Amino acid sequence: MLLENFGFIHGTKKDGAIRLLQAATEHNLCVYPSVDSDPLFDKIRDSTEFKAVRQASTARRDSLRTLKLRFSRLDVNSKRQACEFWRQAYCRLGN
Repeated sequence: MLLENFGFIHGTKKDGAIRLLQAATEHNLCVYPSVDSDPLFDKIRDSTEFKAVRQASTARRDSLRTLKLRFSRLDVNSKRQACEFWRQAYCRLGN
C-alpha cells in the first residue's frame, strides 16, 4: 500500500498518515471501510484523529451515494439538467 512505502505508519509518522487519509477523503477517495481491517493502520486506529478521518470518509461516501441515487432519477436526455445537477452537487461537497 502507498502508506507503507512512505513509512507513515511504521514509526512516529502518525500525523503524515492522518494528513494523507484526509487528503484522500477530500478528493472523494473513500478510505472507509478498507482502513478498518488494514493492519497498517493498527497503530493509529484508536487515535482521535484517525476516528475523525474515518467518520469524514463515511459521511463523504454517504453523500456520494445519495447524489448517485438522485442522478439516476434524472431524465438522461436532459444534458443541461444533468450538468447543472453535478455542478450544484460539487459545490455542496465543498469543492
